[in-house]
Amino acid sequence: MAEGLSRFDGGIRLDGLAELADDSARILSTHHERLSLRGLTELSCSPGHVALAKALCKGGRAISLDCLTNLPDEIAVIFGGGGKSISLNGVTRLSDVAAENLSKGFGDLSLGGLTQLSDRTAETLIRFQGLLCLDGLVELTDGTAEILSTHRWGLSLRGLTNLPDGPGHLALAQRLVADCSNGRKPLQLDGLTSISDTMAETLCQCEADLDLSGLTDLSGLAAAHLSKHKGELKLNGLTSLSDNAAFCLSMHYWDLFLDGVMSLTDTAATALSRQMGNLSLNGLLDLTDEAAWHLSNHRGSLCSGRFGNNQSLRVSSLTGSAAEIFAQRVQRPWLLFLPEWQDLDECMDFLRESQQDWIAFDVNRQIGTCTTEPSVVIEDHEEIVEAVFLKLSDILKNDHTRNVMRPNDLELLLDAVIPMALRNVA
Repeated sequence: MAEGLSRFDGGIRLDGLAELADDSARILSTHHERLSLRGLTELSCSPGHVALAKALCKGGRAISLDCLTNLPDEIAVIFGGGGKSISLNGVTRLSDVAAENLSKGFGDLSLGGLTQLSDRTAETLIRFQGLLCLDGLVELTDGTAEILSTHRWGLSLRGLTNLPDGPGHLALAQRLVADCSNGRKPLQLDGLTSISDTMAETLCQCEADLDLSGLTDLSGLAAAHLSKHKGELKLNGLTSLSDNAAFCLSMHYWDLFLDGVMSLTDTAATALSRQMGNLSLNGLLDLTDEAAWHLSNHRGSLCSGRFGNNQSLRVSSLTGSAAEIFAQRVQRPWLLFLPEWQDLDECMDFLRESQQDWIAFDVNRQIGTCTTEPSVVIEDHEEIVEAVFLKLSDILKNDHTRNVMRPNDLELLLDAVIPMALRNVA
């Protein structure tokens, strides 16, 4: 069969093969097109296997052999050098000779099966000119961390469970931040189960998406640091959130994922409602009606899985009145620009068209948070909504007021006028 396959005019995928006799390997090595053997568990130093190894990387082809558990030095010599992607995530140990040869190449080198890394091996691997993936490492000595921090072509260390405040680890964190910021690639450290306030201050400087979904606890100061991060922030490992941490995270301007949080206090929900990016609370199980009213006023998209154009929070685990409150949510329209209003009627027509649905919802929301039964939906609020527009009309009668007003000014005005109208009608 190997003989016939070798004559096939095109690429061959034999990813289900776990082992090959030396003679079969030799025959397959004569195939001139791409050959995929992802399931292979062994490459020995026999002539046929050596010939096959040469065929696999011929012409700078990517090598993907994640089922190999051992890499003989002779095979490493063949794989080393040149520009190609090498994925050997099943290899659990690497000799000095193998490390030396693999480091001579450039491209991507993935060694996710390594669970330990000596300083000597680290010193060798950092010479590889490309992305170095060592996602199997769960911890590093401070010395090894400092060595890895000198690698200039990108690092992936998703398996790390801890980043202490030692100088080597801080240098490594700074390197990871710089690499991801420069390439605008996500910084994925979702293996970390805890971080210090100092480390949070370092990681928040990453100007790319940041995934810290392994964290199970977050101090208020760490949350304050992370709120300054410029990019998507994932904290899906948190199952609870203190009021202080919620307040700090509410100042994060980009998308925020808190899919592990199962409940929020009214205070925490109020704080998060002011967060400006999209907000994901896919794991939310318990929420009071008042918290639901506050959270439903969140400016961005509230989602249950991924962000889209939906305007309501679709969380099947929420039941009862809290779920009903979210079901009637209307997302507040963004005012990116204002027209050059010539008269008051034009101004009011614009406001009615762009803001009426949201004003009606916010009236309902504010009534809900002030009543003894916040789950009661107030449907007959046309009088209050009309009072809001009358008050706006009084304020905007002045031509000068309309002409100097910016989008943010109008939003602030709406925020002030709605409770005023509620008080007057009541």
